[in-house]
Amino acid sequence: MLFAFSIKDEYTIVLTLTDNKLGEGQFITQSMLLLVEDINDNEPVFRPYQSSVAVDENAPPQILATLHATDQDEGPFGQVIYRLDADSPSDEEKFTVSTVDGKGVLRLVGDLDYERKSLYQLRVLAVDRAISGRVNTGTAALLVRVQDVEDQPPQFIQAPPVTRIPEDIPVNSGVLEVKAVDGDRGINNRITYSILDGDRGLFELDQDSGVLYVKRPLDRESPLSNNGAFIIKIQAEEDSKVVDPPPKMTTEVTVLLEDVNDETPLFKASHYVAEIAEGAQFNSPVNLIGDAIPEVYDHDQGTFVIYNCQTLPPQLMVIVPWISSSMRPDGTTCSSVNVNLWSIGPSPLVE
Repeated sequence: MLFAFSIKDEYTIVLTLTDNKLGEGQFITQSMLLLVEDINDNEPVFRPYQSSVAVDENAPPQILATLHATDQDEGPFGQVIYRLDADSPSDEEKFTVSTVDGKGVLRLVGDLDYERKSLYQLRVLAVDRAISGRVNTGTAALLVRVQDVEDQPPQFIQAPPVTRIPEDIPVNSGVLEVKAVDGDRGINNRITYSILDGDRGLFELDQDSGVLYVKRPLDRESPLSNNGAFIIKIQAEEDSKVVDPPPKMTTEVTVLLEDVNDETPLFKASHYVAEIAEGAQFNSPVNLIGDAIPEVYDHDQGTFVIYNCQTLPPQLMVIVPWISSSMRPDGTTCSSVNVNLWSIGPSPLVE
């Protein structure tokens, strides 16, 4: 016969003694009280509870849930205490479980961040107070869902740091594209783009697509071009109906203008005076007279300048100074300057 303390804790038993020789009804009886001693053979059982809890990521410390477990055992075996079984130490820093009036109270005690972790799987243990021997435990699984709030600025996911374009790129040509997303992963606000600084009025940015276009003709040699380098500051702004002012983020992109051969070489002076000995040999240097600087410069980059010498019909002196520039059929440009050339020594007869 099996006894269950949880069903009945005592039994009254009547013992009858007879030797089967006495007459009918002749016997001896004795009553006995049988007490059933409890053992720790029942596990705590949680009453129905809400298994999912939602909380905002900016929520202050608060009670998230209250759970109640019962144990059919008596005495310490039937008394229940609660504790948290977390997946990681960081979870234990955010949640605690305490025993209050025989119930388990789950509290939020730390800061939450939806962008770092949006779901917490927690286990609340109900443990009996057995001092020795078997200790029984019941488990309640809880899912804490962190709800996103608008607390993060936009994030740029596409922003080329350096873009190179030719200086003769047509107006309205696309240069580059930037793209940003809402920094709050659970929210998807519309993003608009704008230029804050650095474009010198030569570029424009589509506020919806984030594409940067050429607004005006470019010229690397122009003072507006900053020697062909533009560091453009771009802003991404969320279209938020909750946060005021709306979240913003900035980034910088660099546009470099690649030089094309579109500048005319220029001499430092429009007129030079030189002298050379009458009997000078071939390839002898010519000595310039005066303070004119014998240099030519070209604003284009690279080795675009080639020097040529064209002579007029033979005579001792060129007396008409002039300077000119022209565009050649192959797209190159050229400038020329006349030089007064003096002969040192006796002059030959000119017939």
